[in-house]
Amino acid sequence: MMQYTNDLGKATNGVQLAMDIATQTGKGYEEMITLVGMAMNGNVERLGRWIPELRNLEDKLGKNATAAEKAEYAMKLLNEKFGGAAQKDLETYAGKWPT
Repeated sequence: MMQYTNDLGKATNGVQLAMDIATQTGKGYEEMITLVGMAMNGNVERLGRWIPELRNLEDKLGKNATAAEKAEYAMKLLNEKFGGAAQKDLETYAGKWPT
């Protein structure tokens, strides 16, 4: 994640978010790391394949939206939609049993 952010705090948040999305969607963790990292840089199109709210951002944010604005929108949406999923999974009965 550091390759996308160059900021330890942002990278840590990105890794947590990627784990949350992978837990909730069943998608691969490594793939989510890549997609979240790209979204943190404003490239949200690939995540839009699985998350309809991230499609057609020009219509939602305007044609002149910057990569930073797209990234901010995507991170807010992803945190609202998926934030905490990995921790919630660990707190379930099944999550407490070793596999």
